[in-house]
Amino acid sequence: MVPQRDGTLQAELRKQQNNELMRRQFAEKANSVGPWIERQMDAVASIAMGMQVRLFKDFFFDVVILIFGLFVG
Repeated sequence: MVPQRDGTLQAELRKQQNNELMRRQFAEKANSVGPWIERQMDAVASIAMGMQVRLFKDFFFDVVILIFGLFVG
């Protein structure tokens, strides 16, 4: 009974050590890709803000033309 338990415990220890190794490897990769993801998100946000500004300018221009047309027309 004890040898079987010891074997089970050893197998679990190996499994946990392997899990720890994989956790560390994943963390290393995640930490290296994190800044890249942040740069991509910043780029997307910048593009989105530029589109919002452009849409606002287009809308504002259309409103000015409409109002101008009301006064002139």
